[in-house]
Amino acid sequence: MTATAKPRERAVPFLCSLWLYIENECVTSLGGNMDLRRTAFDFERAPAQLTDILYGCLFGETNWQHFLDRLNAALPGGQSLLLSYDAAAKQGRFELYSGLSDEDARNYNEHYSLVNPWMKRAAVRPVGVGVISEQMYPYDDLRKTEFYHDYMRRIGCEAGVGITVLREDARSTIVTTMTTRVDPRANMAAATLLTQLQPHLRRVLNITRSHLAGCEEEQLAIFQAIGIGVLLVGSDCALKRANAVAQTILDRGDLCSVNPRGRFALRHAGANSVLLQMLSVLPAEPKHFSYTTDSQSRSAKVTLTRLFRDKATDFWGGPKVAVTVEESKACRPAPIVFSQKFRLTPAEARLTGSLLEGKSLKEAAGSFGVAEGTARQQLKSVFQKVGVSRQSELIRVLTIMFGGLS
Repeated sequence: MTATAKPRERAVPFLCSLWLYIENECVTSLGGNMDLRRTAFDFERAPAQLTDILYGCLFGETNWQHFLDRLNAALPGGQSLLLSYDAAAKQGRFELYSGLSDEDARNYNEHYSLVNPWMKRAAVRPVGVGVISEQMYPYDDLRKTEFYHDYMRRIGCEAGVGITVLREDARSTIVTTMTTRVDPRANMAAATLLTQLQPHLRRVLNITRSHLAGCEEEQLAIFQAIGIGVLLVGSDCALKRANAVAQTILDRGDLCSVNPRGRFALRHAGANSVLLQMLSVLPAEPKHFSYTTDSQSRSAKVTLTRLFRDKATDFWGGPKVAVTVEESKACRPAPIVFSQKFRLTPAEARLTGSLLEGKSLKEAAGSFGVAEGTARQQLKSVFQKVGVSRQSELIRVLTIMFGGLS
């Protein structure tokens, strides 16, 4: 930060605290009536007030929840949220929201993000320009959609405003406020407000990410000191960071690799499937997975951990998985006879063993001289006997049954 910016840096906590005081006094004087406060929303003062709240987030004076709560007041029945949209997966997700219930968020993330007609335009609209929903999708057409009838009407909204703050590859970061008001001309003031806030939203985002990167460097150095390789993998399997130990393992190429586009992959097919699952828009179990593998006279324990921080940090930073590699001299443990435990046929046990070794279903079928369709039927039978529904679950459950794994 430059010398000319230091007075503002010192002033932000004070301004933010002052605004919190004024806000509380207003609510008290109005008897806690939020609707009265919304009707008196001052669009001339709002950019400065909301900007102070944004920078207050960096100094710990306030948080993103407070920012969204205040942004609600810009529109009647306002419901604000921070949204991430992956154009490649055609799915969005929000973790931070105001005016919506946890159930509303869960329903959107699990289904309605897939049928939201605004999102296709949001993925290509100019970055940094606030728009009203009518510019994204005509209101008359919106009223014919599943998204409107089954989601918007249930949460009591008719329209909205939004802005794409940042776009990286296929992922867009969006701020949106939904409203009960249909009139596009009346809603335009709120869209203009978002345009005014854009430079500050982008700057706070970049500073937050820089701070996260500094913390990650320190963590990588700690693992480096004890001889453990660490690789941080982000959305789309992009390799974000790796310490020197991990870089040596990458260069060797027997456990993992990075393609020319910077996409990371594990050689173990089952573990790589788990990695993709952890990085998905809707991550499910497991949050932790580990396995051992022998190669080039070495035994390596590889552990995948889905990193969870506070909601704001996860939103701005995106999904991230830490892959740790701890190597030692090769020592292949004797497997527990899971075929007896789960009553697998010899063919099913042989197929399962190959999958545990890291082979894909197609590779396993080829090595046994059977059709891939036959192997797939055997695998379905294994799923039923073991009590799982996905190959990644099968690998996780059976991997734990080998010595030296957790």
